[in-house]
Amino acid sequence: MFPAHIFEYQLLDSCLLSNLIAEIIKIQEKCDLSIWTADNYRDEFIRNDSKQIIVLNKKNIIGFAIMRLIISYKTNAYDSTELFFNEAEILQIAVDPAFQRRGVGKNLLKKIIEVGVSFGIKAIWLEVRVSNHKAINFYRKNNFYHIYTRTNYYRNPSENAWIMQRNSEKC
Repeated sequence: MFPAHIFEYQLLDSCLLSNLIAEIIKIQEKCDLSIWTADNYRDEFIRNDSKQIIVLNKKNIIGFAIMRLIISYKTNAYDSTELFFNEAEILQIAVDPAFQRRGVGKNLLKKIIEVGVSFGIKAIWLEVRVSNHKAINFYRKNNFYHIYTRTNYYRNPSENAWIMQRNSEKC
């Protein structure tokens, strides 16, 4: 097992969280991810339906994943509404380029999926730039498949996104 820890906001003071976010932003920039601000990350860390995995190499952050559980509702036999999770979206996932192609990304993805399954998800999905063949191939190797295309989803530059999904029997 690779050295990973699931960080939840309640476990971190504001100074530690700020340092963590600064390190995540460095990886975001190295990996050319969609730009999130420190406030975007902070907001995600305090959400109850958001889960984060941080990959450490010694004391350095070398990767991260952020997933949002999708809330669903159902009516039970007593006509009351129950809240549950049956799907999730991976919002951000990245490994520092110096540590790519060493199994870190595969283990990171596996761990974030395990967290989702522990909450009962049946499907997990994500968006990826259509030009990001490296990521698309990675997701395909990990049992994700293309379900549809969002036109002009990304900005700077404008580009379509593939929505890829992995179903429960593969989770």
